Amino acid sequence: MPQYGSAFSKTSLTSIATLIQLYEPAANMRRGFLNDILVGTNVAPADQASEADLVRSEVIPSGGSAGTTAPYDVADVTALILTHLNGTSAVLTPVLLRIPFNMRATQRWVAQPGKPFVVPATANYGLALRGVVIGAAVTMDGSLGWEE
Repeated sequence: MPQYGSAFSKTSLTSIATLIQLYEPAANMRRGFLNDILVGTNVAPADQASEADLVRSEVIPSGGSAGTTAPYDVADVTALILTHLNGTSAVLTPVLLRIPFNMRATQRWVAQPGKPFVVPATANYGLALRGVVIGAAVTMDGSLGWEE
């Protein structure tokens, strides 16, 4: 299966906001398997608690901008799953994964073999990684990795 990655950065985060969303287009859908999440900050961090959570989404995101997806192997075809940065979307609860961390430490989640989060081959459905700030404004950066 081809593997892809996409990076994100969100500055001045003060509450709950979508950092990056993977979602299916209206046509040419292919199931995706999220298997890698990296989240932290690229600025001098304060000693502050924050968290990232992963939720399902069911609509095309609005606001923000399209993300850039890169194949891990340049010989692979272009990704069919789309990425969107810093947008808003309708979210299906409950939270699938919560990553609490101190802003001084970068956190990485890697799926156990055979246990990735699935992006269903259903138009507009996907997964959204949200930043949740507890305290002062922060910058969150990171990346997602998935297979199609």
